[in-house]
Amino acid sequence: RWNFQMFASRGFVVAAVNFHGSTGYGQKFTDAISRHWGDYPYEDLMKGLGGYDAAVVQGDRIESFAAALALHTLGIPFIHLYGGDRTGTWDNRWRWCITELASRHVPSSLEAAKALEVRVPRERIWPTGDPVMDLVNKVAKEPVLVKTQVLVVQHPVWPSSVPPHDQILRTVQGLEAFLPGEVYFFSPNWDPGYREYDRVVEDFWPGSGFWHRVANLNPYEYLRLLHESVVLVGNTSSGLAEA
Repeated sequence: RWNFQMFASRGFVVAAVNFHGSTGYGQKFTDAISRHWGDYPYEDLMKGLGGYDAAVVQGDRIESFAAALALHTLGIPFIHLYGGDRTGTWDNRWRWCITELASRHVPSSLEAAKALEVRVPRERIWPTGDPVMDLVNKVAKEPVLVKTQVLVVQHPVWPSSVPPHDQILRTVQGLEAFLPGEVYFFSPNWDPGYREYDRVVEDFWPGSGFWHRVANLNPYEYLRLLHESVVLVGNTSSGLAEA
């Protein structure tokens, strides 16, 4: 991925463990993280990180926290990407937990760097900017004939007074009434309630060739699809940066 390529381009030897729950090895490998957030990532990291100077942990996901906790327990230093960013969800707590354990920090913006300075010594913060923007700028220069499709990337919000079923139901009903044309639904993260999301989308499936479900894409394919979309619907962090 582009984050690891950034470090490699600056002379670091990078080992990126593609642990259970991540993408790239098929849907079964991604699904395997369910009910194994703490043990599977830990075992994968232990197999792949022996003998390296540092690891890289990205973002605010609970599986990222599992990796950070394993690294910290074993005394392996790690660099945290996207520390200092803020979200209004439960994941923000995981992000700050990872921040407390990290050895070095690579924030995506100067604002995030200032937020980190409240808890982290300034010399441990490397404000390099958001590494994803290199790929974003490349895709943004590619031609697009017509933007007509809608991209839906919505994850369950928890804890919440609104049940997961109702969260996605409102989105689906709105899209159905709007009839925007091509709609691409991405599978949600493995947060509590993700199965209800899948069931609602399946129940409202129009049965036409205009509604598509997507499990995951590589970074370039996702950004290309985003570039070709007229609107992004949902609560994904890519709506704050990549879009």
